[in-house]
Amino acid sequence: MTDEQPTPPEKIRITGLQEAQLLDLQAVEARCAAMFYEVGLTDKQVAPRTDIEMAKLPRSHDVMVAEADDRPAGYLAWADEAPGVAFLATLLVAPIHQRLGLGTRLLRELGEATTKLGIKTVVTPCWDVAPWALSFLAVRGFQHLTGKLPDKLSQWREQREAELAQPGLRLWWAETDGLGTVPGLPRPS
Repeated sequence: MTDEQPTPPEKIRITGLQEAQLLDLQAVEARCAAMFYEVGLTDKQVAPRTDIEMAKLPRSHDVMVAEADDRPAGYLAWADEAPGVAFLATLLVAPIHQRLGLGTRLLRELGEATTKLGIKTVVTPCWDVAPWALSFLAVRGFQHLTGKLPDKLSQWREQREAELAQPGLRLWWAETDGLGTVPGLPRPS
């Protein structure tokens, strides 16, 4: 994250991925990758997607884009995976727009979409060396994917955990109902 104080956007809008957003989102990917490089991750671990790779995302994921004052500033990509778990593959917000509510808003939209589909849990990977990301997830009700878990989540873990295993990468999960809210604060309407 940067030390400069960003100006909150006057308007945040969540859209589906549009072709006109690809170059801006590719720049978001590059800026976020730079943050990960600063904490020791490599290009192999966090390589930014090209615009072509991004354009292909909707073939296997639902993609939600956060616009700050009509400019793409972040996005998430998720997939409904058997046996009914939302896998949040990517959640990125440009460093200059972090801590302004865009990531929280994206999570809230994800929670509402998955809840309507009857999906009760979401899982996402997070690097241990990224304290800003760990804190963001923890404050929003995510916890490590360990211990006693709901049945569907245990089944999902048995199917997917081995292929996602990388040193320093942990899986986190949360209930989808109320996702994107911060405990102790009222839920925005």
